[in-house]
Amino acid sequence: MVVPAALGNIANEHVTELADFLEPFGPYSVRAAFGQNLRLRNIPEAALESVLAVVGRITELADAPLVIGNAVSCTGADTCKLGICLPKGALAATEDKLRHTTLDLDSIPTFRINLSGCPNSCGQHPFADLGFYGQAQRTGQHLFPAYVVVAVGAHEDGKARLAQQVGTISAHDLPEFTRQVLAVWLEKKYRFSSFGEYIDAEGKDDIRSIAATFHGVPEFHVDPSYYTDWGASQTFTLAGRGLGECSAGLFDLIGIDLKAIDELRKRLASPLDPDQRAQVLYSIALSASRALLVTRGVEATSDAAVFEGFERQFIGAGLIDCHFHALVEAARLRNLDELVRREEEALALAFAVKHLYDSMDNSLRFPAEKQAAR
Repeated sequence: MVVPAALGNIANEHVTELADFLEPFGPYSVRAAFGQNLRLRNIPEAALESVLAVVGRITELADAPLVIGNAVSCTGADTCKLGICLPKGALAATEDKLRHTTLDLDSIPTFRINLSGCPNSCGQHPFADLGFYGQAQRTGQHLFPAYVVVAVGAHEDGKARLAQQVGTISAHDLPEFTRQVLAVWLEKKYRFSSFGEYIDAEGKDDIRSIAATFHGVPEFHVDPSYYTDWGASQTFTLAGRGLGECSAGLFDLIGIDLKAIDELRKRLASPLDPDQRAQVLYSIALSASRALLVTRGVEATSDAAVFEGFERQFIGAGLIDCHFHALVEAARLRNLDELVRREEEALALAFAVKHLYDSMDNSLRFPAEKQAAR
């Protein structure tokens, strides 16, 4: 019998009660399971009714559908230095959503939902039917917690299969997104031999369509709840993380700005009126100045703060050539005419930032810093 533990946790007094109950059955009556639950073994049939009574007292998951009791989450940023999101909070919210739904969850007892707080696999998301791993995304200057969605990791017919990426979703929307995915699967499962077969046939398209309905996060001033992770009391941030901490999330954020620069440079090659060209150059300067700020533990909340932080952390620190000071100052003052006159400098700044990024090591340090440390 499986004793479901809430997100892998069980209270001290409940462990004591369970141990006292199991003592007459010998030392081999309980095992910790890979799915963060406890498995009771070697229990005589005559004692099963008592087992059910004990388990019912120590966990509210005892009468929940197995898809809920078997869900797995790592600890995430609660205690892990590599964590980006708080998957325990997200999973607790998802379980609450599923417990209050009318979906026939008992008909999918082996379905696996797994969450990891970052791309590392501590929450076993690569082996999930529906898995998630945390990342940071940005709207304007505000970060929000999000998850990459993966589907169908399994070991069938002697062949290993890792879950494949099928979309992204904000942490705020993850519980409702999960409910909708399960609703569609329950509606269609009678046509397929397994969830994996469904995913290969049409499930990926279904999940992507569901994720698309949640596309776009409201601005911070419209709905700040999107910018606070499940179980957190403060707005989501990566600021202040130490070197090497949460590196996957940092690289994701840097990649957003570097990709934006590439797209903006392509726009410069198309016909633009002067005002449009000035705005594109401003956006290039902004993305270039913001891209690496997160490696310094800085999270700017306005465009002006981005340029001020870049001036202090990179130009002032000698990591970026000081001749870019005039360009960055023009951007800070939003002097668009000056930016147009300095178009080549704006493109050169983007190149310099990309070159600096390419020189960064895994501890988020740059060559000049390593030499100074010697």
